[in-house]
Amino acid sequence: MAIPQIKTYATIVSDMITSVGASVSGLTNFNVGSVIRTIIDATALPVGELYQVLTESVNQRFLDTAEGLFLQRIALEYGLTQGVANPTKGDVIFTRPTTGGSKTIPQNTIVATKEDNEGNRYRFLTTATKTITIGFTEVTVPVQAEYNGAAYNVTGNQITEIASSLSGVSVTNSTGWINTVGTDAEEEEDFRTRILNIWNELSRGSIKEAYESWALNADSSVQYSSAKVNTSIPGQVDVIIIGESGLTPPALISTVQSYINERKPIAVNVLVNAPTQVSLDITMSMTPNDSYNDYTGSEYSDAIDVLETSITTAIDGFIDDISIGQDLVLSSLVSTIVGVSGVYSVTITSPTANIPIGSDSIGVTGTITINTTIPSDE
Repeated sequence: MAIPQIKTYATIVSDMITSVGASVSGLTNFNVGSVIRTIIDATALPVGELYQVLTESVNQRFLDTAEGLFLQRIALEYGLTQGVANPTKGDVIFTRPTTGGSKTIPQNTIVATKEDNEGNRYRFLTTATKTITIGFTEVTVPVQAEYNGAAYNVTGNQITEIASSLSGVSVTNSTGWINTVGTDAEEEEDFRTRILNIWNELSRGSIKEAYESWALNADSSVQYSSAKVNTSIPGQVDVIIIGESGLTPPALISTVQSYINERKPIAVNVLVNAPTQVSLDITMSMTPNDSYNDYTGSEYSDAIDVLETSITTAIDGFIDDISIGQDLVLSSLVSTIVGVSGVYSVTITSPTANIPIGSDSIGVTGTITINTTIPSDE
């Protein structure tokens, strides 16, 4: 049965006028307001609504055009559900200067990052009451993000402020502080892509696509997956994954490993890992533009500090955008730095050449050293 042609309300009215005019001789007044036109308009309206329902029903039946609940129902046919937003969970460390007495850190104590360049400040609440006991200077306390989302997956040493009334202690978060990666709700188009990957896996039977699809479907926080046969170890397939915000905690690796193990052929050994991190240390000589000549003393130092922070942030963003296996290209890095407002020129003194990144590796920000020279008068 062919799908009927979808008609608009105006087309329906026009067709009805033509049909009635051909069927009833002598009937010529089809102007708006006439009796017959009023009857036609009243009849065409629900017919037009039925066509709209038909259009929606047809669109919602196909993977390429389905939306909302209908897309979710199609996904269930493949055993998939749409990823939901989740809060970041991890551990922070409260420290005090002395070991005498005890200090209690109440549940729901609020800790936070400093405001970033965009004015965002990320807050976390402690989820248990912990005490720094006599003879100790610190205690590890579990925290959870105030809201859901990947933005709360901050890096180490960024949670340094206590927003609650709590004196005599300081707070920080170490590298690897996250236990559960925060996630954004999965966008509908990303969800559609995951379903299509399953379809490709089932229809073409590609080994590579199968393992990559399984990795993506194991947990909605998996943002990237790559699979290849290990040529050195017979019967082994290596799967590399990256989680939300570039983080791949051990718990996520374990989840993906278990998911794939339940589906892989018996004779195949699968090893899931995070990409090897290549620390990218960068040293540069930077000259600010001549507007910095207007500053003197501490004002100059403060202005340069702000500029260097902006440069570091730009470099962080540049490196975060480098994909797995993608080399660090110095010319692109220089363009990024020169694009920071206030920078006149920059020379990268280390490294002196592009840094190659292996196919199973990813670049991460290392030590950034900025040697600032006298502002240009040009």
